[in-house]
Amino acid sequence: MLKQLRELIDTHPRQAIAKARKLETGTDLEFTKAAIFIEAGYALKDKEIIREGVMLIRHLLTVCPDNISLKYNLGNGLYYLALLEEPKVPSWHLKTKEKRLEARSLLSEVASNKNTNYKLATQAYTNLGNLLLSSYRWVEAYDAYHEALKKDQRNGVAAAGLVKILDRFISIGIGDTQDMCKVAHKYAMLAAQCDQQIREYAGLRSYQTIKDQIAKYLDGKKYSYETSALTLYQKFIKANRLHLSLTIEGASFSQKRWDSLTISAITEDINAEHEVPPIFAMMNMMKADYLAARWLAFTSLYHNKHPESGYYSDTLDYALYGMKYSLITHSQRVAFDILDKIAVAIADYLGFERPEKASFSSIWHRDKGEKLEENYCFPKKIQAEIEEGNIPLIALSEIADDLNENKYLYVKKEMRRSSTHRFTILHDELIGTYRNNRCISHFNIMDFEKGLIETLQLARASLIYFVEMIALHEARKNRESKPIIPLMVPSHHFVRGQD
Repeated sequence: MLKQLRELIDTHPRQAIAKARKLETGTDLEFTKAAIFIEAGYALKDKEIIREGVMLIRHLLTVCPDNISLKYNLGNGLYYLALLEEPKVPSWHLKTKEKRLEARSLLSEVASNKNTNYKLATQAYTNLGNLLLSSYRWVEAYDAYHEALKKDQRNGVAAAGLVKILDRFISIGIGDTQDMCKVAHKYAMLAAQCDQQIREYAGLRSYQTIKDQIAKYLDGKKYSYETSALTLYQKFIKANRLHLSLTIEGASFSQKRWDSLTISAITEDINAEHEVPPIFAMMNMMKADYLAARWLAFTSLYHNKHPESGYYSDTLDYALYGMKYSLITHSQRVAFDILDKIAVAIADYLGFERPEKASFSSIWHRDKGEKLEENYCFPKKIQAEIEEGNIPLIALSEIADDLNENKYLYVKKEMRRSSTHRFTILHDELIGTYRNNRCISHFNIMDFEKGLIETLQLARASLIYFVEMIALHEARKNRESKPIIPLMVPSHHFVRGQD
């Protein structure tokens, strides 16, 4: 029944809704009805029909609170409602904030649930990627599409999503365009071979759009790929997309210093002090922290020959003790702490009064006495930047939203909090019986390792958004008419005689 009605959505969505209304009562049939209302409603751009489907699913979730398919459709319904609001930066993002925040949590929960079948999981990751993309979170969307392909290597919709992001970077000249063209070609070829999956996952309405999207990179060109042998560390970076570069994927390791993300130049008033602006020192330290966290992660995950001299008591609960596991928690903590440093750097760069007091959770909220338009909630300096088109600030602010309790990135914060202020104990896949204690947080080792990689990816994405924010702000200053001096900062390694 559901399959027949879904096929009808592509050709006659109103008929699909009419047939769905005639379904008898019952949990399964009501679920089918709600799903059709949401999908057909979006095809018709009818918010009322979508709302009807969303309300029905919320009711069904009171009966079946753990139903993965219900959560998936609710996430889609909320996202569709957000998309149908008038798109205007930043009011659209503020007006639809709560819907998209809930949708991200729902789709992430479905995608990462171990009981979700691969077809639903790959669709959830794909839709999460689309949702992140609407918040200008290009790098995280890219990672979500990759996760979708891990679930189903024939997911042509996710492959086309990767092509779309790469094409954006290529078209505006960010990163190494030649390397990214090679990667875009690879994913376009994959998508071109997945007609059946594209129709199944996206429907006939989106099929032609996706085909047009990938056509640009199916030009018959032959690409040569890097053939030099990679070290185990470089393979780890490549496999997890942890390269700190604006070349989002496919960056070469042939250069001596291949983590090339940096602030290229700062423009200052002619009367500015002659010393190098502090933002360069801040960026250097954040980058070094990221590289240190990445190396610690690699060392802890892939090396077993740590100079272990400690004697540990066995707590008889399959807990894991020793330097290796301490390094894992250290790496996650260092990577997560970069977010707070980004907040301080933003506050200082934009001229906040007390930048040293900034944190990643607080910087996006205006002071109690600060009066702004009712629809705006950002501090004045951030609001002004966003109104001028500095959209990476929206991306960073929404990461902060997702780190709040019960949101989909919150576990990353909890992993960091427990290892910083309390005790984090890692266990084998079979977690034994232990005495409950409020001072100790227990994690499955495999879940924590996955969370560590995701935290590194989140830190990388945030650093890229930060550099993009600086670049947009500087570009705007360069268009101003008052006297300015562009300041180019030399290589630290050249000055030190290392290059």
